Amino acid sequence: MNGRSAISSAILIPGAILVLVIGVFVLLSGLGSLGFRGLTERQVEQVTRQATERMRLAVLDVLDIPRELADLNAREVRSGRRPLTDAASIEATIPYATDQMRAFPVLGAVIFSAPSDDMMWVERVGGDGAIKAAIHRREDAGTCTEYLVSSDGRLEEPPLKAFPYVPSTRPYHVTAMNAGPAGDWTPLYLWASADAVPAAGVGFVRRVRSDDGTPLGIVGVECTVRGLSETLGRIKVTPNARMMVLDELGQLVVADDPRLVGAVEGRLVKAATLDDPLIARMATEATRLRTRVEDPTEIGPHPTLARFEGPEGRWWELEVEQLGADWAPPWRLVVAIPDGDILAGVWRLERRVAFAGIVVLLLAALAGMLLARRIVRPILALRRTSARIAAGDLEARFEPSGGREFAELSQDLQRMTEEIRQKLEMQGALAVAMEVQQHLLPTTPPAPGELDIAALSVYSDETGGDYYDFPIEQDAVAEGPDGSVLVAIGDVTGHGIGAALIMATARAAIRTRFQTSGHLGEVLNDVNRVLVRDIPGGRFMTLLALLVDHDGTGFGWASAGHDPPLIYDPRTDEFREPEGGGVPLGIVEEETFDVYRETLPGPGAILVAATDGVWETVDAEGTFFGKDRLRDVVRANAGASADAIARAIVQATHDFRGHDHPSDDVTVVVVRHRNDATDA
Repeated sequence: MNGRSAISSAILIPGAILVLVIGVFVLLSGLGSLGFRGLTERQVEQVTRQATERMRLAVLDVLDIPRELADLNAREVRSGRRPLTDAASIEATIPYATDQMRAFPVLGAVIFSAPSDDMMWVERVGGDGAIKAAIHRREDAGTCTEYLVSSDGRLEEPPLKAFPYVPSTRPYHVTAMNAGPAGDWTPLYLWASADAVPAAGVGFVRRVRSDDGTPLGIVGVECTVRGLSETLGRIKVTPNARMMVLDELGQLVVADDPRLVGAVEGRLVKAATLDDPLIARMATEATRLRTRVEDPTEIGPHPTLARFEGPEGRWWELEVEQLGADWAPPWRLVVAIPDGDILAGVWRLERRVAFAGIVVLLLAALAGMLLARRIVRPILALRRTSARIAAGDLEARFEPSGGREFAELSQDLQRMTEEIRQKLEMQGALAVAMEVQQHLLPTTPPAPGELDIAALSVYSDETGGDYYDFPIEQDAVAEGPDGSVLVAIGDVTGHGIGAALIMATARAAIRTRFQTSGHLGEVLNDVNRVLVRDIPGGRFMTLLALLVDHDGTGFGWASAGHDPPLIYDPRTDEFREPEGGGVPLGIVEEETFDVYRETLPGPGAILVAATDGVWETVDAEGTFFGKDRLRDVVRANAGASADAIARAIVQATHDFRGHDHPSDDVTVVVVRHRNDATDA
């Protein structure tokens, strides 16, 4: 082989890379002794666990206030100092509840409810420190009324608003009735309110009984989600850490951003569906991590830790743990910290290592330049030759040079150039064949006075096997009256250049045979004998010959394996497809073909002959176009010209398959009996 290198590039290039990798490996091995990986893992775990613990303590501190106050209020009711007997005693607790709200900014509401269904709660209004009271009186069953509360705890008139309310259906009431003597936490729920956007929150509620078990009422102290979020937002673990609390249903209880609300259009939703993409991703990962913890086979070395890629492309460390107090709600704490907050120091060290690596790479660059020159020179030679070929010089040659692989590539490219030259020559030959075949098809159909005739053919390749013709317009066929029009349409098996050659042979035989008289069956008999001898085995051609009366009253026809024509009468909206025909041409030499006679319904009648490329067109799902769709197209265009009908049929097949490149040749011939009323 000319130009072959003594040493293969397959040895030179890997050898150089190996030297470089060994140098980098030695450097990184020395740095690895510092324990970067272990240090990083310990730092990530330590920071996330510290963040979770700070969050846990903050949430428990907040939740301890409602629990302690609920116990205090229960003792007040049980002692008789805060009786809950009727509406008047309920309203008397408003100043007391208001003082608690002002003393503990974290509170969202304080509830007192009597066994008689008289009840009230006080809650904050906006951020200016105002407080309102909502009162449900037994005599106003089904309605709750809101009032502003003055600084001394009195209700201010007039009332703010009233809204529907049934105490026994509210979560605080249901939870208290189902809880034990020590009370329990309500689920996360939307508070009843006249506000357009009600607050969401949770609370600790207790059902108060006397020593003898007599119900004395219900007390509750609640926190809003927003209030808890403001408390959580004051915890700064790292500059970009995100924190939230989920309930057992995956709903957002608390987030570090008070603007986040876990409710949409008056209903609570899962945190994984919120608009905040990072919070939604954290909730999704927390659910996945919870599944791992609950499945013992999935527990790894850190069952509460995970790592995920955030929507902005950064990687985050995630920890999920239960709140962990037996008196607290079954909430999950979720903390996510970006890698950049935890590993900034490690990354600085890595940058220094990278700088050292760059120095090593620069030293290796000198050796790389020498290697590159050896590689680039033959590449430039290949590029120059390729440019000449791209400019049209197919005589340009690729000369082998460089290493063994470049020499082999040059030879492969040279063979490819030869193949391209041959393909271009073949394409030129196909272009000539296509031009010749197109000239074999009639350019203008006959136009006798009573008939409107059109034909259209679309090939799947440059050349095809479909055929249509109007061989004569005189009385060369024995049974045809003067002025009859002969229509021939055929389909050779397959498509492409082979089918086109058979089609040209058949056309010549058909045109030659029609130069002498005889009925349609005799013509097909003679053409069949010619094709049996001329076309190879396994190939055949279907042919339909129609002799249409010039006045449109009827037609004779003969078929060699081709579908009969379709007849449509627009006046009665009826289709008819005659029966009859023989085997395709080119199969049985002694086959004889019968001639049939059909009448046309009269003015406006349409005769459609087509190849199977029409009804065997398939869509992307493999469904056939079929003859029913063909009938629909003919019906929809019955008032149009024959040419418009033919084009509509072809366009319908394009639309059905989704593109205008058929997998089989498509040919349509339309004969329409003119209607003086519509064709004037």
